Amino acid sequence: MSERERSRVPGLRFALVAALLCISLSARGQMITEYAVPSAATRPNGIAAGPDGNIWFTEDTGKRIGRVTPSGAITEFPVLDSGFLGMITAGPDGNLWFAGGANVFRITLDGAVTRFAASGSAYGITAGPDGNLWFTDRAGKIGRITPAGLVTVFPVPTANSQPFRITAGADGNLWFTEAATGKVGRITTAGTITEFALPKAGSDPLGITAGPDGNIWFIEKSNAKIGRITPGGVITEFPIGTSGEAIALGPDGNFWFTDDGGGIGRMTPAGAVTFFPIPGGGNSSPVDIAAGPDGNLWFTELNGNKVGKITPGCVPGADVLCLQTNRFRVTAAWRSAQGAGAGQAVPLTDDSGYFWFFTSGNVELIVKALNGCGFNSRIWVFAGGLTNVEVTITVTDMVTGAVKTYVNPLNTPFQPIQDTAAFQSCPAAGAVAPESAVAESPHAPAPDAATTVAACADDATSLCLNNGRFRATAAWRSSQASGPGFAVRLTSDSGYFWFFTASNVELIVKALNGCSFNTRYWVFAGGLTNVEVTLTVTDTLTGAVKTYVNPLNTAFQPIQDTAAFATCP
Repeated sequence: MSERERSRVPGLRFALVAALLCISLSARGQMITEYAVPSAATRPNGIAAGPDGNIWFTEDTGKRIGRVTPSGAITEFPVLDSGFLGMITAGPDGNLWFAGGANVFRITLDGAVTRFAASGSAYGITAGPDGNLWFTDRAGKIGRITPAGLVTVFPVPTANSQPFRITAGADGNLWFTEAATGKVGRITTAGTITEFALPKAGSDPLGITAGPDGNIWFIEKSNAKIGRITPGGVITEFPIGTSGEAIALGPDGNFWFTDDGGGIGRMTPAGAVTFFPIPGGGNSSPVDIAAGPDGNLWFTELNGNKVGKITPGCVPGADVLCLQTNRFRVTAAWRSAQGAGAGQAVPLTDDSGYFWFFTSGNVELIVKALNGCGFNSRIWVFAGGLTNVEVTITVTDMVTGAVKTYVNPLNTPFQPIQDTAAFQSCPAAGAVAPESAVAESPHAPAPDAATTVAACADDATSLCLNNGRFRATAAWRSSQASGPGFAVRLTSDSGYFWFFTASNVELIVKALNGCSFNTRYWVFAGGLTNVEVTLTVTDTLTGAVKTYVNPLNTAFQPIQDTAAFATCP
């Protein structure tokens, strides 16, 4: 953390409290934004991403199709000769198609509508793998319509089944829900239908979508569950504790669904559920949801007469670090003279984590994102490295889409990054995040098992490195105070120190055995601070000591001492 910024308050602990007061729902990785439909009482219903980068939705009683840009500008197009309007989907012909009563409609991107007579009560619709559109007819049929408008219908074997929604599966078939009979159906592109009964009768299956695992996922409204069915018909259910209607696969690999209680739900493929309340609560009646081309999830509010979007936040991955409760996504790419690759991410605290490039025991880069809203209305990005390969760090604000990129050139010791103006995206002061938006913070990994030398033992202020041969300690001094660094070991070769709070990593150190290269032990260090730091490394076998000092008010300069200890082996 910057000494210049710290000097504005009596102590860092008070500064952190002030900064934390800035955190809102948006700062925690998910933010809901609503856009009112211009016409009154239209009952927005189906919603889908269009091929033009916009979101399209049906207005059930308004007899219109709405188009909303990613920034929220809404345009409405009238639909003549229609009854109710159901679901909408992007077609294979570059247009949007939607179902409504006894008709299926096509709308071009400039708003020209064509009506095709269907049958019965068309409601759900999706693009099929055969280049046609497939729709549900709640009168007990599944329909197929070609882009030219030729309609064929296939009766569902079970009477009074009320087919509701439909989706294309990875198996090349179409899958649909039967609201009245508690079944999920599968229809081949040739029209052969197979039905699968759900474990509980009267479960009221409604929304349905294809998953990333090759299975089909669906909502059981009356049973308060999400179901998964394999292509072979094996069903697994996950309780969600609420009545939902629509479900969609998000860009984060999770399932997002509308919650009748007035919110949007998220479920991981493993079944972990989180809820995000809509400002209008239960009166809003969220009814449909779809992934947008902008990386957000978009939904309709039937009674709220609004269209909303929710940002999915950062999703941790092998090469993705998520900071500030999943608001910021961090990746690191490296390049040497011999090759290139992606840094592998390891979370430490909610604010920080590190990357390794070549082996998991060899830490190369540490990054932290700090909420500086209480200081200068900015989110800060700090990074320190223990490498001289080329490194490109990319930090993305998942709420605003803003991106910052930092590059350290090849053959240059990693230069400290202390960007206290990184993101101008602080939330409104005083906003409070609902508990449902709070994600569990990652924890530091357990230290590697190592055979330690008796002369060095890890304690609160000492790191034992290189299998316990080297002891590292750190002391810090600011303009107001001083103290020891508190040690946390990461691997047998590396660890970090925090100075003020355990969640705020300030210094990372590693000791490497370079004996086979230049008959020396090496010491590398990188810092995320500009307070004065004295790093002391002791070879407990020989008693040799190396001391490194970073001056006060100087961004911590990289230490890459490849001649530190001439004490091999």
